[in-house]
Amino acid sequence: MLRKISCLLPLCLLLALSSCGASPSAEQVLDQLEESIQLQDGALCFQLPAHSEDGWNILIYGRSESDGMGMSLHYLEEVAWQPGESYSFSPAQNCTELQMDVLYETDSDSAERQIDLLPYIQ
Repeated sequence: MLRKISCLLPLCLLLALSSCGASPSAEQVLDQLEESIQLQDGALCFQLPAHSEDGWNILIYGRSESDGMGMSLHYLEEVAWQPGESYSFSPAQNCTELQMDVLYETDSDSAERQIDLLPYIQ
């Protein structure tokens, strides 16, 4: 009987901690951001998770080529990122590179990720 109780104790503790409203890790928040990326009517759209904090730094950039000439592309540069908000932009038709660099920081955690956006538009 004591063995059964000792086996259940860690499970009960885990369930209690998960149900007390613990915030997701920074990596989990970035996973949710990445899962929200989609192409709609020619625009790339994404949403910052609503339960996240204000610690967002996002750079969206790429490169296009036309007639042998290359051009640097930058999107949503002057945005004040807000949790729960959706964002979109229309990428150039001839993108050869399209990247999102994301840094998410809270008081207790941080994570960064580079997301290749080119597969979403091809």
